[in-house]
Amino acid sequence: MIHRPLLLHVNGLWLLLLVLLSSRSACAQQQQPDDIDGFVSQQAASLDQLDPGCWTWKSTLMGTYLEGSDPISKRYVWLTDGCAKACQENQDCKAWSFDWKGECFLLSNVTAVRRAGDSDGRGFAAIAMGKKGSSDCRSLDERHPCIQHNVKILWSDISYKYADANLTVDECQQACIDMIECRFFTHIALPGQTRQCFMKNAGVDDNKVCSEHATSGFVYARDCGAPSEPLEPADGDVQRLTSQGLSLSLELLQSSYPPYPVAEEAYEKVNVCGCYKEATKPYFERLDGGSDMGIDPDKPPEYAPGSAEVIQEVPTYLMPPRRCQLFCQAHAECEHFSSRWNRCSVEESHQMGGRPGFTRPFGAEALPAGQTQRGPLMRLCILP
Repeated sequence: MIHRPLLLHVNGLWLLLLVLLSSRSACAQQQQPDDIDGFVSQQAASLDQLDPGCWTWKSTLMGTYLEGSDPISKRYVWLTDGCAKACQENQDCKAWSFDWKGECFLLSNVTAVRRAGDSDGRGFAAIAMGKKGSSDCRSLDERHPCIQHNVKILWSDISYKYADANLTVDECQQACIDMIECRFFTHIALPGQTRQCFMKNAGVDDNKVCSEHATSGFVYARDCGAPSEPLEPADGDVQRLTSQGLSLSLELLQSSYPPYPVAEEAYEKVNVCGCYKEATKPYFERLDGGSDMGIDPDKPPEYAPGSAEVIQEVPTYLMPPRRCQLFCQAHAECEHFSSRWNRCSVEESHQMGGRPGFTRPFGAEALPAGQTQRGPLMRLCILP
């Protein structure tokens, strides 16, 4: 299988540049997540038309609701299977509907079906409906996806009760099962430190990063085994870049793979064909000893080759690295991006071609580790 990691824009490599420019708008458009509360169609329906055997995903129901129009409290139902169970136990319920907000509605009659978009922006098993007595007919991998090793879920914390409880991965997952509104968990076991466990109500892929010693999963995930060897770029990708003389592109391709084992599925899905790097940002260095504060307009600053300069900062709240990357793709001059919980920076380089990777770690005085991600602008487009 060919991996397609992310790639920095490289000046001087006109052939690759042409491909990147032509695909910039297409890549951004294809990867833009669907609106999580957007519905693409609505059709009239009745109870008799619902599938009696299997739940229907990416769809919700309209009709006559039990208990008026109020959903069941999330203190009692916060997962799809809980909604189906609540309907099964209610003698007046004929069908149930679980929406993108994680809210469960029980119905005595059905008048319409609303179909949602293909992407679930919340990233958990939601947006589903079913007739009373139906069941989840999805595959094992969908019902109980594999736990992701060396992957961390950012934000969405609902409790820090077990943050310093020194739990094992199994104990952390069980704590999530037992906690109201917990849908995902992240376990961090740094060598020589107390093991940490975080309860989360969402696990969208946009909010995941590759992170050594971290383990994350859906509340009902199963352990498929941790990968034993780090991933390597596909031989075909390496050969094509080598044959075209794209040495810098090859270095970027290789550096996008983490030096610790990450499952291929996590590498390609979590970070859209590459791993965002924690606690790093694009390389920057002033040669004249000055700073970007109070620049003299009569004396342009001197930057080291390859230095990235911020051209726009987007104030935000809990900005996922993937969303920041989309901002970068939409900006005509952006070549790099970096994100933290309250800021998205889009950047361009001076005299691109300086240092491979163009990254340096944040110092302790800047940001705590884990709050900043960095990534290049585009994915690699390799010509046949």
